[in-house]
Amino acid sequence: MQNKLRDLRIATGMSQGEFAAALEVSRQTIQNIEVGRYLPSLPLAIAIARYFRRPVEEIFIPCGVPADASPARKETGRFGSQAGSGSAG
Repeated sequence: MQNKLRDLRIATGMSQGEFAAALEVSRQTIQNIEVGRYLPSLPLAIAIARYFRRPVEEIFIPCGVPADASPARKETGRFGSQAGSGSAG
């Protein structure tokens, strides 16, 4: 999983230590998330997203999705426009 955490943190002018203190985690946790050695828990990912006032999916990008891809998607409903196209059986 890719992430934009380092870029967002630097844009705010915060050090890893300052950002870690704001989230009440260790500097090492932030460092490991930034370099991709650690995936944050869901509560931590949400806290990070709230801190930057961005959607989680804008900060944490699944593999195979370009980092600059817009997280906005055409609204097609919860399961898309192909509901009922699964095989019955």
